Amino acid sequence: MKAIVVGLGLVALLITVGSALGAAPAGLDAATEQALLRALDDERRSEALYRAVLDEFGEVLPFAHVIQAEQRHQQRLTDLFERYSVQVPANPWEPGKGEGAADGFEIAATLQAACQDAMEAEKINIALYDDLLAEVEATDVRAVFEQLQSASRDHHLVAFGRCAEGRMGRGAGHRGGNHEGCCGGCCGGQKDGPKGGGRCAAGG
Repeated sequence: MKAIVVGLGLVALLITVGSALGAAPAGLDAATEQALLRALDDERRSEALYRAVLDEFGEVLPFAHVIQAEQRHQQRLTDLFERYSVQVPANPWEPGKGEGAADGFEIAATLQAACQDAMEAEKINIALYDDLLAEVEATDVRAVFEQLQSASRDHHLVAFGRCAEGRMGRGAGHRGGNHEGCCGGCCGGQKDGPKGGGRCAAGG
């Protein structure tokens, strides 16, 4: 009889431990959920702006690299949405979606000026994460915010800064024809290495 009781106790313990290990994480507080929504919206806006530049000038650097990073940033954020069972909102920045859509951007006349606009967008993004990190306590959410902020500050802003300063290689980057539109010594898709002659710093 004693053996049966002990056995049942072990079974109950294993069930409890297994349930705890497989349990979904606790839900997010309202402030953290709002922070995720704000972060995702800003990353989507940046992607839409950079897509509009690419539509205007062709597949120029650093935009062609940075837009891929923006898509990765969004994936990092939507992974958190899914982890905490928060519904991912529709993207209001897709073309044709209204006032905030990508087709509503006014694109600068030159690639160099477009890079200056992109610098401002990255600065806004960096400042946003400063605000969001002050409101969020969840460790995993903070880690993602810090990583995305670092990418914007240490890579995207640097790449657009080089472009805005006119440090360009050869590439397609002018309305109506070829122009020196490849920034940071990064042509032909080269981020690093002797052929690129420098570091694009657009990763992240």
